[in-house]
Amino acid sequence: MSMSKFVLLLGAVAILWACGDESDSSMATDGDTSSLTGEESGWNNVCESDDDCEAPVGLCSKQPGATEGYCSVPCGTTADCPYGDWSCNVIGGCEMPAATWCGPRQETEDFAPIVTACEG
Repeated sequence: MSMSKFVLLLGAVAILWACGDESDSSMATDGDTSSLTGEESGWNNVCESDDDCEAPVGLCSKQPGATEGYCSVPCGTTADCPYGDWSCNVIGGCEMPAATWCGPRQETEDFAPIVTACEG
């Protein structure tokens, strides 16, 4: 494993620790996000913490070491991610993910194989 991938994985673990169980993919069905389609609904707004994201889009997704991220939601499959060309991005695989969030599909390319998409 390259050093940059190790640092990314270590950062992901730190994010999981900071978020606790909030990043669990089972939360994807707790709220109805199917009608949310744009930034006016909170998707992709700039954030520094989960508190900066208005419900029901209440997850601040940040890359390890970044001070800012974007507002999103945990997910189970890409169908849970109605904003733009986003996918359900996961760390740890779709069967037993360590973290899930709706995010730009590009993240699965930029951080492969650590970040993958659950198309479901």
